[in-house]
Amino acid sequence: MPLSQVLIDGEDWEAVSSGHNFTDGLCTDAEGNLYFADVKGGMAIYKVDLDGNKTDFIPEVTGISGLQWGADGRLYACVARGQRVVSFSKKGEMKELATEVRPNDLVVTHDGNMYFTMTSTSEIRRIDPQGEMTVVDTGTVKKPNGITLSPDQSTLAVSDHGGKFVSVFQIGEDGTLNSPQAYMEMRTPVVDPEIAKGDGMATDAHGRWYVTTAVGLQMYDPTGRLGGVIAKPKDESIVSVCFAGPNHEYLYIACGDTVYRRKTQTKGALFFQEPHKRLKYEPKKSAAAKKKSDGPPIYANHFDTGGNAFDPVEKANDCYEFRDDSLAFYIDDLKIPTAKGVTLRFSALAKKGNLNLEKHKDVGLLQVDVYDAESISRVIYQPSFKANKEWQQLSIPIQLERDSGKIIIYNKWNLAPIFIDNVEIIAGS
Repeated sequence: MPLSQVLIDGEDWEAVSSGHNFTDGLCTDAEGNLYFADVKGGMAIYKVDLDGNKTDFIPEVTGISGLQWGADGRLYACVARGQRVVSFSKKGEMKELATEVRPNDLVVTHDGNMYFTMTSTSEIRRIDPQGEMTVVDTGTVKKPNGITLSPDQSTLAVSDHGGKFVSVFQIGEDGTLNSPQAYMEMRTPVVDPEIAKGDGMATDAHGRWYVTTAVGLQMYDPTGRLGGVIAKPKDESIVSVCFAGPNHEYLYIACGDTVYRRKTQTKGALFFQEPHKRLKYEPKKSAAAKKKSDGPPIYANHFDTGGNAFDPVEKANDCYEFRDDSLAFYIDDLKIPTAKGVTLRFSALAKKGNLNLEKHKDVGLLQVDVYDAESISRVIYQPSFKANKEWQQLSIPIQLERDSGKIIIYNKWNLAPIFIDNVEIIAGS
């Protein structure tokens, strides 16, 4: 996913609010209004509406370094100077959630779990919906700073201000963090090649990750591959990023004394909204006949089609379509009886859309990622799937080191609408 799929030709950074000391804590609400603070010299939480008007949303508040709206309609805040985590009602009424802490930045899940970073102690802490605070990770990230979620809110990402990796964690059903992995390697300055100064983070609806760093705003695709670095509007630190504005299509950054924005081709993921649910692994009988040598499939999902070909335009509900807000098909918690390997089979069709079939005739449109359930080690498969007008049958031998894992089928470049059907996993490769 290159930057050309995000940025718009002719669009550049434009100043939204200037004359501050050190802007930080950018966040948005359902309407697209922007909220931010001046962590060093501000006396309020500021609001910029869709018409660009700036007002004091909550006055007489200082030292704010992180802000996020929750699904409960409250605005959550890291008060770095006051060593507190608090929340505000829309009327400005404050509730204290934690004291004697050194919070940097935070994120709030739709179900009410709030995670915040403690840069000075290398900690990530959680405050659950009942208000209980626990340490959920210590030491994985040297200087944990920015923090965000995947669009389905199953993965937590944390940037390192004292290293060069963004780490990810799987969020357990009980809110704990599991299976940490150094997932994204950030570009670093030539003068300090081991420290990227990873800071504020954001996620768009397609699952791309954005992280502010010393060299600029770095963008990664959902698999952790660098898509590019967006240059800073001026030679000052950028420390916070979010999507806001009309339809949440504008990318906002806090850069020194000024907040900037630029229009994009994407839109932000909003964690106070119901997350896009992944399709869970649910074994069921195959509706299509198989060779006796294959045996019954370990996994089968035929989307109620009975294995028959059809026109996806007329029967889009009978297959899985990669829509704008769901660019991947997930098989989670996959269990297999042996570690010797499996074969993934499915049918795929790419509609032309805006795709130039001649120009992109050799471009592989799909990618399959296989994750080990314990270590989250990733193996990438790129099947030979090209754009055409016919359904194609794909068969991919997959090796797993352990007997459980996760398989994800990606619309790799988002160049064309893609449909898949008759997804099966057969023992043996």
